[in-house]
Amino acid sequence: MPRGSWRSEHQDAFDAVKTSLSTAPVLMLPDNSKPFHVVCDASDFAIDCALMQFADEGRERVVNHQSRQLKAAERNYPVHDKELLVMRYALVKFRVFLLCEQTFAVCTDSYEEPSSVPTHGALAVAFL
Repeated sequence: MPRGSWRSEHQDAFDAVKTSLSTAPVLMLPDNSKPFHVVCDASDFAIDCALMQFADEGRERVVNHQSRQLKAAERNYPVHDKELLVMRYALVKFRVFLLCEQTFAVCTDSYEEPSSVPTHGALAVAFL
């Protein structure tokens, strides 16, 4: 954005984000009596995951959040490998929460038919 082009709508949007991050609880304390679910996403440059639970009022809340940039070689991965990478990353990062769970869900925005996932993808799923 060129210098001097910051307009009032930019400031309003910035203030709204600042307010939402500072007023509402951003992270929820984990409640081991409720099930966890993991939400994952991979882009061309980064992976991102969140450990989630439903609060008492029924709203989905973040318990923990992790992200990192992709390494140069990882940027060349096909989409399904990036999704497997972020799932593995999430399960390693959130293991202290998930080890006590009998079952939990992992949600992603990518879908591949099982027959289209290559053998090395099946090995990654075996890790999961």
